[in-house]
Amino acid sequence: MLNKGFALRCCFAVLLLLGVSTFLLRTVQAATINTPGIGSVNVSAVDPEVTVPNTKPVVVPLFSNEKFTDFDAKPFSYTAPNPAQRWAKIVLVAHFSCTLGRQFDRTCSIFIGNTNVFFGTTAEPSGKVAPSWSVERDITDYAQLLQSNQSAKVLLGNRVDDRYTGLISGSAEIDFYPADSANPPAVPADLVIPLNTSNSLAALHNTSEALSKTTVFPTNMVRIVMDVFAESQGNDEFWYTNVPDEDTVKLGQDGGTSFREVEIAVDGRAAGVAPVFPWIYTGGINPSLWMPIPGVQTLNFKAFRVNLTPFAGLLDDGKPHTVSVSVYNARDNFATAAALLIYRDPHLAKVTGAVTKDTLSSVPRPSALTPFADPKATTIGPVSVTSDRTFTIVGYVLTSWGRMQTTIKQSSSFDNYQWITNTTDLQRQIIAQNALTVVNTVTSLSNKDYVSRRVYHYRLDLDSNGTGLGGAQAAQKTSIRQTYDVESKQTLPGGKTNWSDELNIVSPTATDLLNKDGRPIKFGGSTSSQQYRYLDSTGKHYDSTVTAVDGKVADFR
Repeated sequence: MLNKGFALRCCFAVLLLLGVSTFLLRTVQAATINTPGIGSVNVSAVDPEVTVPNTKPVVVPLFSNEKFTDFDAKPFSYTAPNPAQRWAKIVLVAHFSCTLGRQFDRTCSIFIGNTNVFFGTTAEPSGKVAPSWSVERDITDYAQLLQSNQSAKVLLGNRVDDRYTGLISGSAEIDFYPADSANPPAVPADLVIPLNTSNSLAALHNTSEALSKTTVFPTNMVRIVMDVFAESQGNDEFWYTNVPDEDTVKLGQDGGTSFREVEIAVDGRAAGVAPVFPWIYTGGINPSLWMPIPGVQTLNFKAFRVNLTPFAGLLDDGKPHTVSVSVYNARDNFATAAALLIYRDPHLAKVTGAVTKDTLSSVPRPSALTPFADPKATTIGPVSVTSDRTFTIVGYVLTSWGRMQTTIKQSSSFDNYQWITNTTDLQRQIIAQNALTVVNTVTSLSNKDYVSRRVYHYRLDLDSNGTGLGGAQAAQKTSIRQTYDVESKQTLPGGKTNWSDELNIVSPTATDLLNKDGRPIKFGGSTSSQQYRYLDSTGKHYDSTVTAVDGKVADFR
């Protein structure tokens, strides 16, 4: 007779292996990482803390009060906690600060064993504000990586001299929460394979450059996912403002169009697609926009997870294979990090399978259009770039549980519309950008279907309006609205449904008064707000809003 407890544990493990959340961990009301205070000028946001068990964690320090004054990577040694201990949750926690003065926003990344465990940017200081902030990232899925001692680095290039005086400091740790009777152990990936090398980011400067890894994979993989980051830098920082190459001179903008997309390939074969979120850093467009509320995910990027499970049978053959990541339309520098999370059959050393269907084209085919401009017209628009495609990938593996087939149907739509006015006394650019990605996944096992649907909606609205240009005093008013909205629904055999909805909106407006050379001479006022809402089928509910006026928190609820 089958032991009931054993059967329940096996069911729990299989559900997590398939990527189906069981929502068994206790949920609590989330707290805010960077808690706003009325009147505060410090970094203020209502992003929630990672929900953790109500137990005392084992704390593993990474680095403490590290000073970042140059562009050299700071190596440190990661020392693993008790490898026999099982963990319910693992969270990376970091604290940063910058002194008063002048400084750019800077990119920060933390790598352990060539695997990225944190990626974000820093808050800019001013002569009156020395910002400090905290970040967290749930890295429970990376537990296998953290079981052994590893070489590690924190990369935060920063220039400190007579002109750029802001000194950035930081500390980081990993909190391991032990499993107990109330908090069951997590089922993390069996193996983590980073694509990066030398504990550092990869710089992709054009469409043909790629971050890639060639290796012999385990022969018993049943599930594979990739976490990928692609951060725009240099002349690609404001890629969403770009126009077709033939219109760069006429419109006074960079080329390449406003469309970017991450492409994933297996042995050169198209295997997955990820959208690029339009992150805006705290020095982006106008620093006054982001004081004290930073943009969506500015200080703490979220990876996009791509399901590569249909390719597990192909990669299980014991031969070398190459997995690669590239950025379509990259023109300068996309800082990129990616890692594969591998789940293996616990009972079989060898698993076979195949890809049975793959309709994903190797490259997208965006369409760009610039309307005919009347020489007398002052506004050109809409300058439009659109991209739409739908694909299906199907693969199977013969596991110890039976034949497991994974079907992924994904649709991606992107549109960017711009209206540009450029006269002697008026320069205005209005942008309306939408990126919608819908991923439907069906995992079929033992005549039962596990169905997952995730909808990612990224939206950016921007209005940059300069008036009175060339006069004694001009005004530059900028309004932005960033939206990150992710809806998830999972349907288990028998009809039980789990769902969640995460919404993060940041909306700032700022005005600067300019001299005749276009240089700011006076701050003209700002307002900003952030709403963060999370709901799920377990009853967990988090909904908080912060507003600010002229760089100070005005309300928090």
